[in-house]
Amino acid sequence: MPSPNSVKDIHIVVVGISFSGMNVSKALAKLQHPGLRITMIDQRDYYYHTIGMPRGLVDRELGQSLVFPLAGLLDQFEQDPSNPKHRFVQGSVTNVTPTSVSLSDGSTVPFDYLVLSTGVSNTFPANVATPNIQDAKDQLAKVHANVKEAKRILVIGGGAVGVESAGELADAYPEKE
Repeated sequence: MPSPNSVKDIHIVVVGISFSGMNVSKALAKLQHPGLRITMIDQRDYYYHTIGMPRGLVDRELGQSLVFPLAGLLDQFEQDPSNPKHRFVQGSVTNVTPTSVSLSDGSTVPFDYLVLSTGVSNTFPANVATPNIQDAKDQLAKVHANVKEAKRILVIGGGAVGVESAGELADAYPEKE
């Protein structure tokens, strides 16, 4: 019989490491539960801070800072850095069962609890679909250069992202049509 002081191991898998998945992962890791292991799974090896995208269209340096690697995201919360409990896995989930997820490479990741935060799909530049960080940064740099060189810019869409993008573009480039 386990002692009353024993700690139950808990493995939480978080699928989809965008805004909500990243914040859930960090909040859980901050709990510092001694038996907690977190596995983050995402198709991309980076996080793209889409909320800053409209300003990133006109500010190249900011645009590049909106993308950062997911590997090591939870390192600051490790109780014993020489024996890490949290990890990031780049992959696509192909199947979910009550106790595990299967990835496109054929591997299986078991869990006690699963957080599915796969989010929504937007088009570029609101969403960068490439799987690796350098390609994402290159695409964003190209958009910035195209915006800077353009004489006229057409923003299609009057939702929050369209309106914010139009405002940022007009503020940074008042001479453009």
